[in-house]
Amino acid sequence: MPYQNIIFDLGGVIINIDYRLSVREFSKLSSGILNEIELQNSPPNFITAYEKGEISSKQFRETVRQELHIIADDHQIDTAWNAMLLDIPKERLKLIQDLNTEKRLFVLSNTNQIHKVAFDKKTKEILLKISFEDLFEKT
Repeated sequence: MPYQNIIFDLGGVIINIDYRLSVREFSKLSSGILNEIELQNSPPNFITAYEKGEISSKQFRETVRQELHIIADDHQIDTAWNAMLLDIPKERLKLIQDLNTEKRLFVLSNTNQIHKVAFDKKTKEILLKISFEDLFEKT
């Protein structure tokens, strides 16, 4: 029996990511000493809470400032947080567009609002005429 449904994850599947880049950017903004290896291998609870949607973007930024001893405006924090988002290979989006004509496609991801804004901008530059969300079913 051929499969009819395909579920994609965003990070590492559709969009290339490198968490180390965000850790490095937060280190640059921090007035304290950040243990980059520890941050990367064992993210603080507030990062997990944000990725699960348990705290808002505003709360996330405030907690970043407090926990990581960062003096930065919202834009600087967003830029550091989005540093992990790399490229979206056009051939991946083309494959998704092609599959969309014959299969039911879904995205299951723990993305957050700051990343969603950046991701939408990246996909819009590639897709031009349609939105990324139009390629997937909503449940």
